[in-house]
Amino acid sequence: MFVDVEAVLDPPRQEVRARFRISEYPPERWWLHDNLEIVGCRVDGQPAEARRFLGGPGAPFSPRVHQIEVTPAGAVLELDVAGVIGGVEAEVNCLGPELTELALYVGWHPVFVSYPSFEFTLDLQLLGGGPVAVNAVRLEDPSPGRSRWRSASGGIDIAVVASPGFVETRHDRLPVRALANADHGPAAIDLVRVVGSAMEACAAWWRPVRGADVVMLALSPREGWPYSRLPLILLPGGTGTTSEALHIVLHETAHLWWRVARPLSADDWLNEGLAEYAANRLARDLLPGEFTRVRTAATLAELAAHPDDEPVIESGQESPARHRNRYLRPALAIEAIERQVGAAALDRVLAAWLDSASDTPLSTPAALAILDQQLGPTIATCLSDALTTPGWQPPSTAE
Repeated sequence: MFVDVEAVLDPPRQEVRARFRISEYPPERWWLHDNLEIVGCRVDGQPAEARRFLGGPGAPFSPRVHQIEVTPAGAVLELDVAGVIGGVEAEVNCLGPELTELALYVGWHPVFVSYPSFEFTLDLQLLGGGPVAVNAVRLEDPSPGRSRWRSASGGIDIAVVASPGFVETRHDRLPVRALANADHGPAAIDLVRVVGSAMEACAAWWRPVRGADVVMLALSPREGWPYSRLPLILLPGGTGTTSEALHIVLHETAHLWWRVARPLSADDWLNEGLAEYAANRLARDLLPGEFTRVRTAATLAELAAHPDDEPVIESGQESPARHRNRYLRPALAIEAIERQVGAAALDRVLAAWLDSASDTPLSTPAALAILDQQLGPTIATCLSDALTTPGWQPPSTAE
C-alpha cells in the first residue's frame, strides 16, 4: 500500500487540512479522528460515499477515533479531510501552539484495521514554522515553511513532531540527532551519546540499521510514554538520564531493529520482547551493574507474583498481563537461550530473524522454525514452552 499526502498543519488554530491518495488499500473499514470532516472522497476518480460509525466502539488507541467504510471499493482512494485536532489524544498526541505531535494514536491519517504496512510521501506545510521531524527521509524543501519526506521503509504510521522551541543536537560521529527544548538540552546531549553507543553495539551484533540515513530523537514537551517510528524515536521531554529512563531509551532504540512482526497481533512479542532483550543486554555494558541486578530481581518478583497469567502467545492488546507477556517473559526467555548457547550463536539466529522479516512480517511459527534449524529442537522447544505455558517462569525461578 502506498499513501501520498499533502498536509497543512496550523498549530495556533489546532487545524489539519490534508489530502490523501491511497493505492492498493485493503477493502475494509478504517479509522479516522472524529473531528476530521471528510470534505471529498473518490474511488478510482469517481465520487464515493464515506460512512462513519460514530456509535460503534472507538479504536483501541483512542475513544475519539472511529471506523469509516467507503463504498464502492477500488484500486485508488482519494480523501480530503479538514478539522480541529486540539488537545492530547491517547496521552501522547496533540496539535497546538507549543507542540505538534501527530501519529497513529491520534488517527490524523486513515488507519486500517488490519494495520497493513505501507510506504508514503508527505508534502508538509507547517504554519508558524519551527524544527520538524518525521519518521521518513527528508527530501529537498520546496519552499520556506514546507518540507517533503519519503518513508524509509514500510510501516503502519505517519508520525510528525514539531515545536517552535526545539533546538537540534547532533552526535559528533554518527547520524544521530535530537530535537529538544532548551531546558531539556543537557538530557538531549546524553541521550544522543547513549543512542549512538547502542546503535554501534546492535550493528555489531546483528547488522547496521536499514532504511534510515539519520536517526532522530524528539523530546516532546509533554508527559505520557515513549514510542518509536523508524527512524524517529519520540520521548517525553522530561526523560532524564537516570538509569531507568536510559533503559527506556535503549528499548526504543532497539526498535530500529526489532519491528519485525505485525503490531497488535499475537506475534507482537517479537517486536517488544526482542527490544526489551536488547535493552537489557545493552544495559549490561552502558548502565551501572547494580541497575541490572535490581531490575532483574524486580522483574523476576513481578512474574512470580502472577503465575496465573495467560500464555504469552494468547495475551491480547487489552490484557492486564500485556507488559509481562509481550515484554518481560520473552526477553527473559531469549536471555535464557543466550546463557545456554552463547551470544554469538544467538546473534546468528536473531540476524536470520531480521533477514526473514525483510520481505514479510515475521511470525511465531517462522521464528521457531529458524531457531530449530540453527540451534536444534531442544532450544526451539524451550522458547515454544515459554510462549505457550500459562504464567511461564524463567528457569532461575521455576526450579
